[in-house]
Amino acid sequence: MADGHFSPATETVPPTHADRVYQALLADILENGQKREDRTGTGTLGVFGRQMRFDLADGFPLLTTKKLHTRSIIIELLW
Repeated sequence: MADGHFSPATETVPPTHADRVYQALLADILENGQKREDRTGTGTLGVFGRQMRFDLADGFPLLTTKKLHTRSIIIELLW
């Protein structure tokens, strides 16, 4: 704010363990995924049976690299 203009913080949050697992899953899908048709005609890449598992004793696996709708998170947690 030295020049009178507001500038947001440029520091980023370091990736969590959950972020690294999620990014590895995405890389696997990009490298090994099979093309699939969908109803929109754009197509998708997919792999069968991949899962992400986390020990909740180590903390909640919060993804910081994926944009999520806050209401959807709350609904999922309450379900």
